[in-house]
Amino acid sequence: MFYVWSAVANLFVVSVFWSLCADVLGPDTARKLYGPIAVGGTVGALVGPALAKALIAWDTGIVGVLIAGAVLVELAVIGVGQLERAGAELADISDAAADAPVPGRAIDGLRDVVRSPYLGGIAVYALLTACAATFVYLEQAGIVKAAFASNAARTDFFATVDLFTNLGVLVIQGVIIGPLLGWVGVGVALAVLPVLQGGGMIALIAAPSLTTLVIVQVATRAAQHGVIRPGRELLFTVVPRDEKYRAKNVIDTLIYRSGDVGSAWLHLGLVGASIGGGALLAVSLPVTAIWIGTAVALGFGFRRRKKLAARPSS
Repeated sequence: MFYVWSAVANLFVVSVFWSLCADVLGPDTARKLYGPIAVGGTVGALVGPALAKALIAWDTGIVGVLIAGAVLVELAVIGVGQLERAGAELADISDAAADAPVPGRAIDGLRDVVRSPYLGGIAVYALLTACAATFVYLEQAGIVKAAFASNAARTDFFATVDLFTNLGVLVIQGVIIGPLLGWVGVGVALAVLPVLQGGGMIALIAAPSLTTLVIVQVATRAAQHGVIRPGRELLFTVVPRDEKYRAKNVIDTLIYRSGDVGSAWLHLGLVGASIGGGALLAVSLPVTAIWIGTAVALGFGFRRRKKLAARPSS
């Protein structure tokens, strides 16, 4: 029960954190800072397990791990307070205005997504991202099971892939993503993942080998966390404040996880029906085309909304 609650709470809290960033940082500032901010999450993903292993090795037991986790959560609360105050100063607004509650009910976020073509595009992009990632993840299970006989060997393989992925994400978030968003724009940056993921699915269908899997997983996961996460969060900096919290959290939770579940059932149905590679390829190509088109459309929508927001009110 605690694990499930912690996983769900973490998903929601991270979504709200990026909502707060979009609320207190404008699109220009966010474009420069979202990469370094995302580095914090990547470093945490590396340091957290290492810290847990060290505490267990020091015989502190589960109690020590939980206490360390509680301390880190409280430090995060202090960080959020600092973020709110700094953001209010950048926007030249009061702390009270920055912390004003968002009106409406939970269902209003879903209505915002349905009524807005821009938010609907973000939802479609998130849905396709989840579907493609889950599909490749499930394909991975069969390839790894056939390649390694023992659970220990499989665990070592997954750890190696995670290590190279996180190193790639660190480089992208810390060095590449800021200049990339400035040079090519958010639309082209968002199109990177569907190009890589679509090509990866085609490669896995054509040559389902361990080498192909490693290349596809490292490239697509590094792009998803290093490029797509900051880029997708940047899209919310040009929407009204209510939508930054209501609609964004619907997209990050309900819609994204629906993509996970839906693609898992689809994969199960395709495997059960013994669908061949040609049929899977026929499905992958149009989905990838829609995904790329959505990314490009979101780029145009972002620039249009940014220009409208920059115009002086008459």
